[in-house]
Amino acid sequence: MKPRDIALALAAPILWGVGFTFAKPALQQFPPMLMMVMIYVATSALLLGRRSRPRTPLWALLLIGALGGAVQSILIFSGLARLPASTAVLVVQAQVPFAVLCAWLIGKERLSAIRLVGIAIAIAGVALIAGAPEAVDNYPSLVMVVVGGLFWAVAQALTRAYGRDDGPTTTAMIGLVSAPLALAASLLFESRQVEALQTATPAHWGALALVFLLGYVLAYSAWYQVLGRYRVDQVTPFILLMPIAGVITGALALGEALSARVLAGGGIILLGLWIVVRVAAAPKTVAVAER
Repeated sequence: MKPRDIALALAAPILWGVGFTFAKPALQQFPPMLMMVMIYVATSALLLGRRSRPRTPLWALLLIGALGGAVQSILIFSGLARLPASTAVLVVQAQVPFAVLCAWLIGKERLSAIRLVGIAIAIAGVALIAGAPEAVDNYPSLVMVVVGGLFWAVAQALTRAYGRDDGPTTTAMIGLVSAPLALAASLLFESRQVEALQTATPAHWGALALVFLLGYVLAYSAWYQVLGRYRVDQVTPFILLMPIAGVITGALALGEALSARVLAGGGIILLGLWIVVRVAAAPKTVAVAER
């Protein structure tokens, strides 16, 4: 991978981790699906006006937008709310091997043994950060998180195989498709939306703005830009950096503890990513504009 693309691949999970940290105060005020509706609408309004007409086939855009946006977020948010934190952190990382397998099935990408080893090492680092998973007695919630990760992985494979647009355009189109789906989910499953909007303070709106700009617009624009150039098994392992970014941001911004176990786990994750990026033979890249 080129240094610029490595930087983009690093930026996405770091921004996701930072965004999720600032989502904590936002979610204390806004119901999760209502928050995602506002983020999806704002993303489309910000990005679509500056972009040309999408070149990705309409059917692929609809699937990518629904599965990679509203559907996975509804499932994952709903499941995470009812699971122990350490278990949830580990379960969400299932999207990485899911994405590699989906790219093999949908995009006909070759499975690389050495990259699979790197992914396994990085997941071990995530496990060290999270600690031993707590006992789970809410299996429906566990299944929701796993299925949400699977849908997200399918969307990444579809983006790699059929996407013809740059990162900001893809991000905007996902927001456009997901906004009405997330709104329907909010109306069906959430309450007190109007009250949340009326009583929100400047601090709540500021936290929401950080989640929107850092955790969605910038993160996903970078993510889909690099995903258009490289194989899924090269790019998706970078997602495993997200727990590190979240923990460090929590320590710096919210005063949360930063333990030696977290630092050791971060080192193991970086070792796994080094194997994925440097040790494995890099395939040829294809620019988005040429696809």
